[in-house]
Amino acid sequence: MDDSKIKRNWLIFFSLFAILLIILITVFGDKQYVKNYKKFNEAKIQGKLTLVEIINHGCGFQVDGNTDIFVFYPYFNEQLNDNKDFIDIAKPGDGVIKQPYSDTLFLIKSNKIYKYTFKKAD
Repeated sequence: MDDSKIKRNWLIFFSLFAILLIILITVFGDKQYVKNYKKFNEAKIQGKLTLVEIINHGCGFQVDGNTDIFVFYPYFNEQLNDNKDFIDIAKPGDGVIKQPYSDTLFLIKSNKIYKYTFKKAD
């Protein structure tokens, strides 16, 4: 085989590998998103934040007295949360409240309440 055929074969191999990798990442990401949503949606959450960080491209947090870490994907809204990103303003010590299957999470920060609706799994 000459060099051009070897290069072409490697190019085909790496292209197919890249496509397969993209498919696997997409499938895994979708499953993780649904898992995160289900856990968050079904939970009654009430307490003080002990952890706030980006997890799986979403807002991850933990509350005192609960070992679970919740991940959600909030929307910004002028009337509900002054277009402020949860991940930017939520800090340990702030309060959060969400009832099971509720479409709104409440962030209580310095006597101000921010309301966050969020992306739902299909």
